[in-house]
Amino acid sequence: MDNVKLWLHANKLTLNVNKTKLLFIGSPQRLIDTGNVQIKFKGTSIEQCKSVKCLGVIIDEHLNWSEQINHVCKKVFFSLSMLRRIKPYVPKYTMTLLYLCLIQSQIDYCCEIWGAHAINQTERIIKLQKRAVRMILRLLYSFI
Repeated sequence: MDNVKLWLHANKLTLNVNKTKLLFIGSPQRLIDTGNVQIKFKGTSIEQCKSVKCLGVIIDEHLNWSEQINHVCKKVFFSLSMLRRIKPYVPKYTMTLLYLCLIQSQIDYCCEIWGAHAINQTERIIKLQKRAVRMILRLLYSFI
């Protein structure tokens, strides 16, 4: 932590200890050895977590991205429910624009990081996308 203090001072930065979290990343077998590690910065303990949200992406200790995908699915499902309510009142073009703004942007955000590593979990997101397409095109379930 002394090196961190020196680097922060040299770059004229400060560390907000209340927002700083400690996250060990590794396999379940490797993380057994970590136990309860106490790291203090200027007398204040840094909280150890199993997952951290950084720039809108939830990173967990095993890098399996299940929390991130759950978070994206909740946001997409909420946006789909809003689209469903306004569907009778707007044309398909407007529905498409709303889909791109509200849903596709949520799915695309940082998917380069988590998408390639969570292939077996992305099926839920694909199902929600198909539901959105059916809603926009006003199709029955059997067509897509």
